[in-house]
Amino acid sequence: MGKNSGLRVLVIDADPCELYRACEIVAGLGVEDMLCASTFEDAITCLDEAPSLVITDVTTIPRSKNDPTPVLGDELIQEIKARSRGSIVIGQILNMSGDNMVSALLSGADDVVEKRETPSRLLDKMPMWLAVARQSLVVEALAVGLCRTI
Repeated sequence: MGKNSGLRVLVIDADPCELYRACEIVAGLGVEDMLCASTFEDAITCLDEAPSLVITDVTTIPRSKNDPTPVLGDELIQEIKARSRGSIVIGQILNMSGDNMVSALLSGADDVVEKRETPSRLLDKMPMWLAVARQSLVVEALAVGLCRTI
C-alpha cells in the first residue's frame, strides 16, 4: 500500500477529457480510491462516500444526466462544503482573473488552480493537498479513538 492508498478523492468535471486527465494525475500519485462525477447530482451523491479531497471545475456543470440545466461552480462548491465532512476543495478555473479566483475562494474553495496549466500545477500541488488530507484523516481517527475511550 502506498502512502496515498487510504485517501478518497472526488474529481468533478463536465468535460470528459478534463475529467480523465485529472483522474490520471491523481491515480499517478498513488490514490487508489477515486470517485468521478460529471453532473451536480452525481457529485452530491459521491459526497456520501466522504472524500478527503475534491477537485472540481468551477465553471458550470449540468444538474443531472436528464436535466442539462447548468449549475454554477460557486453553487457546487458551497454545496460540497455544506455536505462534506471537512473535505479539502480545490477549484479548477479557466483563468486566474481576479473575479474567477475570488469567486471560487469566497464560495469555499480551499485553493484554486488554472485549467490551462492544470497538469503541471495539479502535479505540483497534489502532494501538498494529499498530505493535508492524510493529516486530516489522522486527526479524525485520533478524535474517534479518543471519544471511544472516554
